[in-house]
Amino acid sequence: MDAEGLYDTLAGGWRFQRHASTGERMQGEALFQPLAPDSLRYREEGRAILPDGRELSFFRNYLYRIEGAVMTILFDGPTQGLFQRVALSWADGAWVGQGHHPCGQDIYRSDYRIAPGSQPGSQPGSQPGLTIRHRVTGPKKDYLLDTAYRRDDSPAP
Repeated sequence: MDAEGLYDTLAGGWRFQRHASTGERMQGEALFQPLAPDSLRYREEGRAILPDGRELSFFRNYLYRIEGAVMTILFDGPTQGLFQRVALSWADGAWVGQGHHPCGQDIYRSDYRIAPGSQPGSQPGSQPGLTIRHRVTGPKKDYLLDTAYRRDDSPAP
C-alpha cells in the first residue's frame, strides 16, 4: 500500500473509545484537520469516567506530519516539541509502527495500527480504523492506555 494514502486515511472525523488499565474509560470525538499536503492538526475532546464514577471533560491537540511512511507527532498546545516519530510499514492490510517518548523518567512506548478500509490490499469490506496502545512505565507511571477509533459517519451540523 502506498504511504501517500496514509494522509487521506487519517484526514476527517473519528469517534473513539479509550480504556486505561487503571480503570478510567474515555470516549469522544477526534478530528484530523488538513493543514498542508503533509500536515494534519489533531484535536480530540470527550468525557472521562473515573473508577469512582466521577466524570470529567478533556481535550488534547497534536500536529501530525506525514513524510512517506513516517509520522512525526508533535505537541500542539502550551507544551511544544516532539511527542513521537513513528516509522510505519504495511502488514496485514494496515500501516503499523511503534514510537516512544520519554516523559521525565517515565517512558511511553506506543503501538499504532492504521487500517484504510476497503482499499487494495486491505481486508474485503473492512472499515477504516485506527488503534493506539500506549504502555507507560517508570517511577511515577505504570499503565496501559488503549484507544480504538472508528470513522465518524454522522452528518455535519
